[in-house]
Amino acid sequence: MSSQEPVAPSEGAAKPRRRDRTAPVDPKNALEDALLSAHRIAVAIGEINAFRDANVSLAEWGILRTIGARKDVSLKEVSVAAGVSRQRVRKVLSDLQAKDLVTMGKSEGTDKRMRTISATPATARVLASVSQQMHGLLSQTGQGQQSRRLAGAARSLNRLAKHVRRSLAAGRPGRKKKADAASDLDED
Repeated sequence: MSSQEPVAPSEGAAKPRRRDRTAPVDPKNALEDALLSAHRIAVAIGEINAFRDANVSLAEWGILRTIGARKDVSLKEVSVAAGVSRQRVRKVLSDLQAKDLVTMGKSEGTDKRMRTISATPATARVLASVSQQMHGLLSQTGQGQQSRRLAGAARSLNRLAKHVRRSLAAGRPGRKKKADAASDLDED
């Protein structure tokens, strides 16, 4: 039985066994383990009352945070910064527009088909409210050490995301391959 399999109820325990943190990590499973951990973190963060109180989802908050207080941000810019498809961004923006948190307009540039997104005054209030509640959570759990751990984890996850995007792009037909898709994960 692996250390990650749950103990059968007939053996008297209902909780899954914890992974032995001293056991070596199998590089073949490292990406899957990292993705599962990132998903668990996202689910846990999505359950924070700050999002419910502000009437936004984690995805909506992420897009709002990407836009910030800027005006006339392109859909492409939001999509790239958020790391999600334009179609997904359009769906989230539609929901945010219904909540009066963003406005969408047509570009005044050369391509009139391009859409631009701007934050509304309510956006700043939502971002401040969620941020304040998150900082409050940190202060309850020992802000200094916890903040350093979170900052390190965020840097690691960003490097992993960058590496995965490069690897995927290198394997897609019709796209320019990166010179070194498996480049050093420690670069920023």
